[in-house]
Amino acid sequence: MLTRRSAFSLLPTALMAGTSLRSAFAQIAIDPVRPDPAAGQAILSKLSQYQNSQAGPYFEAAAPMIKFVSRIAGRTDLTKTSKSELRDILNDLKNVNDIGNVDQILTMSKKSESQLGRGLLTLNDRNRLMSDVNKENDQIQTMLDKYFGSSGTIDTNGFSKADRETLKQLADEVLKRGCKLSTWGKDSYYAAMRGYCAYSFLTALLKDSASPPATARAYVLNIMSDSQNYFALLVSSLGGSAPLPPPSTGNTAAGGPATSDDPIYEYEKRETNRFPKEIYIGSEFGNDTNKCKFDQLANYYGKIDGDFDRGFKLAPGGWTQDCGDLNNKRASAISTQLSDRFRDFVPSSGNSENLRVVFDRMLEALNARIDRIKRQKQQRDKASGAPPPKPEVNDADKTDFLPEFQVMERMAWGMREVLSRT
Repeated sequence: MLTRRSAFSLLPTALMAGTSLRSAFAQIAIDPVRPDPAAGQAILSKLSQYQNSQAGPYFEAAAPMIKFVSRIAGRTDLTKTSKSELRDILNDLKNVNDIGNVDQILTMSKKSESQLGRGLLTLNDRNRLMSDVNKENDQIQTMLDKYFGSSGTIDTNGFSKADRETLKQLADEVLKRGCKLSTWGKDSYYAAMRGYCAYSFLTALLKDSASPPATARAYVLNIMSDSQNYFALLVSSLGGSAPLPPPSTGNTAAGGPATSDDPIYEYEKRETNRFPKEIYIGSEFGNDTNKCKFDQLANYYGKIDGDFDRGFKLAPGGWTQDCGDLNNKRASAISTQLSDRFRDFVPSSGNSENLRVVFDRMLEALNARIDRIKRQKQQRDKASGAPPPKPEVNDADKTDFLPEFQVMERMAWGMREVLSRT
């Protein structure tokens, strides 16, 4: 699990590039998404209990984003969509960007403030980023209002060259600033999702982007996963119910022995040990070399051996292949396992040798990430003189903290779920 403490950059998915017919399949992302446009409604029905409660602001900020992402699920090309429908989608985006929604979550006073991981951004940094994002979103709205006021489609009556470049840059900026703003604290994941909404809409309108769409989605999805799991851990530590089990306290295959009183370290260790033990690397069309039929795909997989304490390596006999449909085993894909060293993981073609290189680099990145987590713990210990304590609060504070942790975990789950299903 990539955390927001690691290098801030958008990370490419492992794509297999190629120009010939045989490698044309390589143009497809390794982790193909099967969008579910009904996902938003199903998710919100499970979260609706928070709508008219004290947790209402959390729901009111999350709901427009979940609806928006679900609405444009799978719609990667909006250039032929009628402008009347685009105006309607833009109105939904205005609801997402309403200053009373996400900005309220970022600035509202929380009883559990001491547990939210403040410190990566100063208050001035937060306010500056919020102001920049709001100005950029206003500029996007103004520009799109101008174009959507006419008839036709973007394909027939579209953007000028200068405006295309401006919108492309704005899409990239609101996404990156949103992700940066999410480092204000573990409760600030809303900012990343808001940036992604504007980015995904503009990318589909322009059919172009500064950052790869699959990469942007995967990065924001990982922020949601990080936040949900963090709050699930806090809920469990206070005796509440959470969808994820609490960290291991003994020798287990998944968690290993508990070796630290540092909750951040234990959380990262637990998430690292959840890394899939078999990874789908990629595919190529059948040929004489891979011994698959010409109407089949040769799928390549790598099995991993190891854990957080020992590091990871290719398991004995771990490189396997089968013939058939795409990813027959439905194994986890590299593009869902993020690392700041995946930037160059782009083989020149989708053959087994190049895919092995991608897999080896993934293992290197995974082990480098473990080293980074350990170094960060050492730095925290050195800076504080002692590891951060686990949440230990009196009964009164527990009553206050637990509901906040629970609603923040549930909203992060909703955003994570809609991204996973769209």
